Amino acid sequence: MRKSFTFLEILISALILAVAVGGLLSSFVASRKIVRDSQTRLRTANLERRALARLYAKVVQGKPFTCQGNCTDLISVPPGYTCTCTIKAGPPKQATIKIDYPQPQE
Repeated sequence: MRKSFTFLEILISALILAVAVGGLLSSFVASRKIVRDSQTRLRTANLERRALARLYAKVVQGKPFTCQGNCTDLISVPPGYTCTCTIKAGPPKQATIKIDYPQPQE
């Protein structure tokens, strides 16, 4: 009596292995997308912090400033990003900076 695997046993083992490897690869792809999204959001948050810090410095120094619409006078915006800035007059003045970022492609 020979002790070896039949073709059907090898085929089923290969199928099980392929399913397991496919599951692992899909989790790597999903985690890569999550990391890419997080990096984009972090980059945007840092741009907003930098813009607000420069705006705050102008206010503290008493320098006049305007920021209606485009906020490229405060920060340089990477390609694909849009930055809008509005200042509401009145006590107290309110400044709003909004940066829209592109959604990463899958």
